[in-house]
Amino acid sequence: MILQLILGRTESKTISLNLHVFLDDVTNLMAPFFFIPKSHKYGSAPSKLDTDTTSYPLWIVDQQNVKTFVKENGIVSAHGKAGTL
Repeated sequence: MILQLILGRTESKTISLNLHVFLDDVTNLMAPFFFIPKSHKYGSAPSKLDTDTTSYPLWIVDQQNVKTFVKENGIVSAHGKAGTL
C-alpha cells in the first residue's frame, strides 16, 4: 500500500511531488511506479490533457518521447522494504 501526495499542476508550470511510504515489502515485480533515470535533465516534456481514454482528466506525455527516454536511460522501479520512504 502506498500513500501518495500530489501537489498539482498549473498551466504554465508543472509542480508535482510523489511521496511513497511502503507499508509492505515491494518487489520489482509489484512496484506501483516506474521512473526513467536522468529524465529530469531533458526539461519539461510536451504533455497534453487526456480526457478521452480515461474516466478522469489525466496529463500524459507523448508516447514516442517516453520510448526515446527509456531507450537512452532505461527504466527502474520504485521498490523497497516496508517502511521505505
